[in-house]
Amino acid sequence: VYEDLYEQARRDALTGLDNRRVFLERARQEMTCSERYGQSLILACLDLDHFKAINDQLGHGEGDLVLKRVSEEFANCVRDSDVLARIGGDEFAMILPNTTLTNAQLLMERICRSIKALEFQAPGSDILGVSIGLAKWPTGHTLEAWWELADAALYRAKANGRSQVSL
Repeated sequence: VYEDLYEQARRDALTGLDNRRVFLERARQEMTCSERYGQSLILACLDLDHFKAINDQLGHGEGDLVLKRVSEEFANCVRDSDVLARIGGDEFAMILPNTTLTNAQLLMERICRSIKALEFQAPGSDILGVSIGLAKWPTGHTLEAWWELADAALYRAKANGRSQVSL
């Protein structure tokens, strides 16, 4: 029973992905490893575009199905060593250890295309997409400062037309 409760406390109930708590734990661990071994570490903040229209027009049940399918698509794109979590609502985050910013950008562009290819859409709305902000961890900075860099990049992606990657 304890093990079941422990697992439930660490997983997002809807998608089965790691939750915010696990993400924060793993982020700090990866930061320590990155500093120790001098390896690059990338944070990606992902936010679904036009998801609200799906929820509002098609209902939360359909919205939940979309979140599950999108989560599967994200999981299919990352390595076992990467950290993928649902942070809340339609917000996700990834940590990509030992990855260059260039390679991370290529991966995220592929993710943008794969989410658009799902062709989820509410009537009269644009197709579901994902905006992504990327930031390389500036060694010695806090997780909060790193998160702010990736979050600012995410907002640039949204401001520049959505469904794209910004650094």
